Amino acid sequence: MIPTFFPSTYVTPTTFDLCHEWFDQIIVYQASEAFIPDHYKNNQRLIIKTPLASQFDIQKFKQEIQYLNVLKRESGQNLDHLKARPEDIPFFDDTSVNRIRAQIKQKTHHHEQTDNKQLLFALYCQLFQDLDMQQEDVNHTFNEIEQSHTKLFQQLNNDFSSCTSQSNDNSKKVITHITERLKIFFNLYQYDQEKSTVLLTDHEDFILEIQEWNNDLELIYRIDQAQMDNAKQLLQDYMNIKIHQLSLPVKTKKLSLYHSKKQLLGSFMPSDITPCENIRIIVLE
Repeated sequence: MIPTFFPSTYVTPTTFDLCHEWFDQIIVYQASEAFIPDHYKNNQRLIIKTPLASQFDIQKFKQEIQYLNVLKRESGQNLDHLKARPEDIPFFDDTSVNRIRAQIKQKTHHHEQTDNKQLLFALYCQLFQDLDMQQEDVNHTFNEIEQSHTKLFQQLNNDFSSCTSQSNDNSKKVITHITERLKIFFNLYQYDQEKSTVLLTDHEDFILEIQEWNNDLELIYRIDQAQMDNAKQLLQDYMNIKIHQLSLPVKTKKLSLYHSKKQLLGSFMPSDITPCENIRIIVLE
């Protein structure tokens, strides 16, 4: 069983390194094949899936992305306005992308309405991916500035012994729009004909949201950096899956394993999703 990274469709190179300490390959969803990040390409340990792409018009998707990019350049808007959205089906209210919503209103056939609904999911999937890519660039810039300042102060204090400073790794990244991200992921997930029952993430906040709706989501074990000696063997034995080598992980600070024997529930789950039980969720940090 190959784990699927969730709910983000953008995985940083640093997170890839973390995941690849444990698994030979991981699956990452994309809205389409049109805007795949450069570091995904030619990565033999990455399986890219686009389960939603058959559900909407790809050319219309590309046109709308171009249109939204123009709006973004002209208005400077980001996704902060989504924080105030109600907990209903995502993005189908009066604050949705007006031009797309107007197109949906003009359609009379159920198939056409469904196509536009999935187009909206794909568009917001891509917008969140772009937001995460931009945030990574910002974090990288801040880390470089911080390292430069640290080095400068060391030199001013004649402390040359540790000039090669390490980054403070402002690393605990802040995750926003958790419910919306889960809605988008599970909408893609329902169209995956070969769903993995092993989900992989790098942030505990997603688990907290899922636990709000699933009391039976059980924490099997949590292992910190000082307990990593037998962690890979333990994970392999419990899950009966192949772990990448059995060498000691060096980048992983903490691993948590959760298990739900029942179908996951929640406002983020599509009502018509094919039942998928016995879900295991691994959190790597």
